[in-house]
Amino acid sequence: MHAVISGRAGRALVLDGESLTSFDVDDASNLVPRKPPDLPYLFGESQDLRVIEDSDIESISRELKADSDLNFAVDLTLISLDEELEDDIRKDAIQDLNELLAHDKLSECLENIMFARPLPNDADLAGALKFCDKSRLPNAFALLERLDRCQPLISKVSSAWDVVPSKVFGGHEQESHFRRVAVQRGLFRSLVITLETPRKISTFLLNAGLSNAVKQLPNYRQVLQVWSAPLRQSGEALTVRPDAEEEFETETETAPKRRHGRRFGLNRAAVLREVNKRKAIISAAMHRRDLVRVGELISDLVDYQRENGEIEHAAKSLCDLAMEAKELGMSSFQLGNL
Repeated sequence: MHAVISGRAGRALVLDGESLTSFDVDDASNLVPRKPPDLPYLFGESQDLRVIEDSDIESISRELKADSDLNFAVDLTLISLDEELEDDIRKDAIQDLNELLAHDKLSECLENIMFARPLPNDADLAGALKFCDKSRLPNAFALLERLDRCQPLISKVSSAWDVVPSKVFGGHEQESHFRRVAVQRGLFRSLVITLETPRKISTFLLNAGLSNAVKQLPNYRQVLQVWSAPLRQSGEALTVRPDAEEEFETETETAPKRRHGRRFGLNRAAVLREVNKRKAIISAAMHRRDLVRVGELISDLVDYQRENGEIEHAAKSLCDLAMEAKELGMSSFQLGNL
């Protein structure tokens, strides 16, 4: 018996021999017969699909419940941090979150996601903590307090990831897949904890290399080494000046397909966010006068835009960077490398 589950949709599709059935997270006993034409509509727009092989209904139901609770916990956390919402809504979210976090495993999985990116500037973490009574809501308070305390390290680890060239992963799609696995397996969280303790980076590398899911990724040793190198060599955080606000995302856009050499189904908003992020990283490297890294990152940016957009967009990015290089007095670099 195999299954495809989505915690976001709260549904499982079960394949047992030639039989197709589905059930919802709240009622695993109600198996609904399905036919192939039903499949495109079972999970809506959910992108968190996960395959479970050689299992049974009880185990599939347990996995679905865990994924559903995790998605709910992420939503409740984001609601608690949204200062535009009514106080009562935020307080209710924190109370529900506290109940969910009674399970240690769920708390760790939630931290795996929340530690993968620093919170956006408009996240009201201080306000959420004010709503959180430490004695009455200890689980939620512990999460929010830890998230608050670790923000500088989370930013540091995230910035170190952002400057790993895509060629180290083997390409942009491989980079996206590697990041998804790294979040799921808690590598970002583990590296933050390593810096907080502090423990040796070699301990992080050893533990990460013991994960079967990580070992199956291309170039995983080199990726982990390059990612952790600036954290091992310097106690200073990498500084990235954001050109545009980035959304906190727990899901990865599906790679667009090609038709006659051109892409269709391209998420242009996602591409623009990625381009702005890469330009910000290049800008930060320019300010540090790290010319070797700037050259690598520019090459990476051009490859990304050629693959995901039109060539004139890459030309515009180079023009923007050339103007910034000129403003920084890097005329020779501007003419010779851009």
